[in-house]
Formats: sequence, C-alpha cells, structure tokens
Amino acid sequence: MILIGVSGVTNGGKSTLCKLLLNHYKNSTYICQDTFFHSKDSGKLEYKSSLNAYNYDVFECIDSEKFLNELEKTVHHVAPYDVILVDGFFLFKHESLLEKFDLKYFFTLTKEECFERRSKRNYKWVGTTEYFEELVWPNYMSYLHHCQKINNIVYLDGTLKIEETFETVRKQIDTILFK
Repeated sequence: MILIGVSGVTNGGKSTLCKLLLNHYKNSTYICQDTFFHSKDSGKLEYKSSLNAYNYDVFECIDSEKFLNELEKTVHHVAPYDVILVDGFFLFKHESLLEKFDLKYFFTLTKEECFERRSKRNYKWVGTTEYFEELVWPNYMSYLHHCQKINNIVYLDGTLKIEETFETVRKQIDTILFK
C-alpha cells in the first residue's frame, strides 16, 4: 500500500490530480481534508467580524480527530488498497502523518493566479477579495514556509497542464508500486 499526500495552495490542482489518480489506480481510494471542517455551531471556528465570515483558512478549522480516525480506518481497511490518496490544504501540519506518507506533493501558484482561479469559483462561505487578502493568502504563505522545512516534499507548479503533472506523479507512484 502507498499513502500519498497532496497539499498546497487553494485552487492549485490538488483535488483534480487526486481524482485523475483515483481513476487510474483501480484499487485506490481518496480522502479529502475539506470534508472535515468543524461546523459553524461547533464553537471551534474563528469568526472574523470585520469580514462577516468564519475563517476556513487555518489548520484549526479542521476536525483533526475525525480526519485522522477516518484515515486510520482507511489504512487498515479489511481489503487493503494499493493506493490511498489524501488531499488537504493543511495536510502536512498533521505532524503524526509526515513519516507515514510514501510521497508528499505540494501545489504552488502565484498570488495573482490563485486569486484569479478562486474568484471564478462559487465559495459558499468565503469568496470576497477581502477574505482572500486577509486570510487566504497570508495563511497559505505561512503554511508554505512551514512545509519548506519538511523533507521530501515534491513541489508542483499549479500552472502546468494537469495532464503533465499527472504523468509526473503517476511515474513516481509506479516506481514504488511496481518495485
């Protein structure tokens, strides 16, 4: 079994890459950290009154216990998977996971490209320019600096065609999977 972490900038290509890999590797599964946000009524989300929004762009917005439990169940699935893909914008902040990943990928974009892509999406919580400038980009930059201190992360340029990125990653996975 290979455990693959895909992290990085919002709208960089994390989920798209994971879905392509999921379709390619038949005995695989996918977990997305985005499905583990704390609920608004949990009392665990920071509310930014100046933005009239909850802050979904910090590590603390993730229900880490629930996320890690789900990942543990998946890793120890009765019929083991060949490939487990884990996608998360703050994935490598889970210190306990760092050594478990066989491969770690991190998507990057320029601020301008990130903002342009994000503005084309329909975010139900946090779609304003102010939210991007005050929370999204500064928190991403802080996370990027955190990740640059971690060994063995492969950085991926989110502006490249996703098919190119897929081929690069697929070859690296195959090298491990078919030893």
